[in-house]
Amino acid sequence: MVIPLLQSLYDPRGPISLSDAQYEDILKDIEIFSLSSQVYHLIGDRDIGRMPEFFVKRLNDKYVKGMHQNLFMRHKEQEKINRLESKGLSVIPLKGVHFAERYFGHFAARVSGDIDLLVPVSELQQAIACVEGLGYTFEIIKDHHARLHDKNGLMVELHWTLDKQHWSDLHVEPFWQKAEPLKDYRYVKQLSDLHTFYFICLHGARHQMDSMRYVLDIVQMIHSAARSSITRN
Repeated sequence: MVIPLLQSLYDPRGPISLSDAQYEDILKDIEIFSLSSQVYHLIGDRDIGRMPEFFVKRLNDKYVKGMHQNLFMRHKEQEKINRLESKGLSVIPLKGVHFAERYFGHFAARVSGDIDLLVPVSELQQAIACVEGLGYTFEIIKDHHARLHDKNGLMVELHWTLDKQHWSDLHVEPFWQKAEPLKDYRYVKQLSDLHTFYFICLHGARHQMDSMRYVLDIVQMIHSAARSSITRN
């Protein structure tokens, strides 16, 4: 049931008329796929008035809870990249709060549960030591990332490439070469739009696209790119 609603949010020319029972079913789908923050953000002021109060309130409650979590996650991500920057180590934030800000327009528009960072394989051990210095415990090097956690279970994954070995013929060097400086940092960068899109598609495919979250990330990236193109022209 959630797909017709999302279609109406991305294409306002096709208004949707649903019963309260159908909105209840949509809420179930939204909560199964953890889409509350994304959907609430996409609804915006224009659409709130045409939706049932119970539906908007439930989304808002989840959104506020997610916003508190993402405030914490943003602080923790900033802590990591600031430390890596201070040590002269290169890093690219993946997904998470940075992705939400860049493509959904707000840090709370997509809830994050862990921190994913891309680092050069030549600097992996230094990056692990750097994160350990922030109170994290090294857990394992597995597939394409090193995993660390703090005493509360917050996970940090340091990736040296973007896919598991033998899952795709991926060369990470072009991703670094085309990466763009992030804000006023010297060593912290962000993937280009094209490479971000490639990564998001690859990430969803690796999980067999088994959640609407992966689909929505891809749709939002396309929508964001199209909107930026219209603005530039």
